[in-house]
Amino acid sequence: MDAATSRDHATRIARKAVLFAGNECQHMTTNQLVDMALRARDLGYTALAPKRANGTDLWFGNYANLQLEHKAVWSRTGLQYIPWSYIYTQPPQYGLGFIQAQCQVLIWMQWAIGELQPDNIGWVGADQEAEFNNRPDCMQVFANCMAPGNDILFVTTWGDPVEQGWGANLPILEGAVNCIVPQDYNNWLKWASDHEYPKGLDIQTGVDMRPEFGPNNPVQIAIDAHNEGRTPVWVWEASTSFADPTTTHQITNSVPDATPTATPSPAPVQQQATPPLPTPTPTPERIYVVEGNEYLSEIAPKLGIPDWHTLYDRNFEAIEADARAHGYANSEGGALIFQGLKLVY
Repeated sequence: MDAATSRDHATRIARKAVLFAGNECQHMTTNQLVDMALRARDLGYTALAPKRANGTDLWFGNYANLQLEHKAVWSRTGLQYIPWSYIYTQPPQYGLGFIQAQCQVLIWMQWAIGELQPDNIGWVGADQEAEFNNRPDCMQVFANCMAPGNDILFVTTWGDPVEQGWGANLPILEGAVNCIVPQDYNNWLKWASDHEYPKGLDIQTGVDMRPEFGPNNPVQIAIDAHNEGRTPVWVWEASTSFADPTTTHQITNSVPDATPTATPSPAPVQQQATPPLPTPTPTPERIYVVEGNEYLSEIAPKLGIPDWHTLYDRNFEAIEADARAHGYANSEGGALIFQGLKLVY
């Protein structure tokens, strides 16, 4: 894919304004992701970018479920769906192979989306930050794995790459990424990314609605980015945006829609390569009723479950709802469970 085609695809996927969503997505169901997308659409967003993996931890569960999420969000809201993962370098016990394993997750995600597109082109986002500072060796491994083919890779990272030790990383990354989203999370970072990123890169600006990192005018940053051809714009992040619809509308209204005409619905197209991520065979559900004064750490061994977190993760929504029904803000990570709660295992 040549540079012009790559830029066109990246722009058409994001279209106008993309809403980032982070760790709150870990346990979200497909319906919850759709609800988030509906709220985002009402605020003028054209794409939702939820975190759906963390390193090699697959928050989306399996290949088929990621496709289900994409189809549900697209068909019920009209928003594009751009899943992303946070990428680490290497814990000593894993070596550089850990980066390769994370890249395989990104590639699976690209394939899952691509199979649903008429042109078979998929996409995914990757967040690379402090772990890659001053580590061109790690960036080279990442770039070798993600060398561009027909799929699209968005990478979001520092607004000030030189200060963060990315001087040697950027030429390497340039050979693997289709679009970079600098985190221009305050006025100075916007100036830095304007001056520190190599010319010719496809840049889509990221803004933060909070003043967390110093003087910050996200609306003006979005306007300037559009005038400089560094759009669509990406907004960090969902909870802040939902809490401030006025500023959100100012941001999303400052950028024109790159594809105002209707985009055809995705049609399943079988890719030649068979993705190596198997879909697990479903097992019949069983129910355990909490008897009172019990803990998940006690219940899990009785059910033949080695790690009680598995029981918590599977019943996350029910546990949290039950805790709220008993007057608590949350279950404190599964510590608070009550008599009569039905646990699926």
